[in-house]
Amino acid sequence: MAQAPLIADSLVSLAAIAGLLVLFSVLRRLGAADAMTGRFQLGLVVLIVLLAGRLLWWLTDSSVFMPVMFVAAGLIPLATIVLTEGLLRRHAPRPVKYGLLAGTTLFVVLAFLPIALVEPLRSYGLLAFQFAGFLAAGWMVLARDRASLSPRENWLTDRIAMSLLLILPFLVTDFRFDGSQLPVRMAGIAILFICWLAVGMGRSSLGHRDTVKAFAVLATTAIAAGTGIGLIAQLDLAFTVQATALVLSASLVAAIFIDAMNLGADERRDSLLSHIAHGSETDAGTFLRGLREHM
Repeated sequence: MAQAPLIADSLVSLAAIAGLLVLFSVLRRLGAADAMTGRFQLGLVVLIVLLAGRLLWWLTDSSVFMPVMFVAAGLIPLATIVLTEGLLRRHAPRPVKYGLLAGTTLFVVLAFLPIALVEPLRSYGLLAFQFAGFLAAGWMVLARDRASLSPRENWLTDRIAMSLLLILPFLVTDFRFDGSQLPVRMAGIAILFICWLAVGMGRSSLGHRDTVKAFAVLATTAIAAGTGIGLIAQLDLAFTVQATALVLSASLVAAIFIDAMNLGADERRDSLLSHIAHGSETDAGTFLRGLREHM
């Protein structure tokens, strides 16, 4: 029972890594990376390194992986602003950018200092720094000039704003301070939701309301399943919350994988329709050969 929080945290983090890898594979499948895709992939790599470093630190209890985790955590605000700049096609204000660069440099240095020397101030500062980065990105999204972006770009930006609303409260649960011991770290679930939103960006037929409804259904069924497990096993509230988090994490990974497969099917269908529409109108042999060789 004493290992239950560690097991729950590890499995939620592992689920988040799985969701990030699925999203990364979707981006690679789309072909050559443009500037926007490159910024997105940078953010994914930072999150994967953070979660993997933290997971290895927990499982091995080796201090070798702790600096890796803190370096990646210090890079998250800067990666968020870089992605937001790409979405909005404009630079962040210089004070914001220079402040994030200075903060990132500071936390990269602090990552390699002994725990006894910098904790808990390092963790307090890192939480405040990450909050500041997400709030700066949120302010840029809300203050954007909608007329300067296409409807598609505004739609994508609104989806990013939805993810920021979820990740901020869940971020706090990942930090462990004296006197605060929550049953499970929830930031991994927020990351999975962001992956789900990102995979859904390729399917513009799904509106924001559809996505919110789908997440509400997943969350409700996870709560029902977790509560049922808790009642059957006669678990206390903490273990019931952990069971609910694990059910929701597994459900989100499955949803991300299914949406990624559906997106691939949509891409093949659209590509086939494009070949039919733009294929040779004079050479039937060339046209049929193109159909046969189509993916």
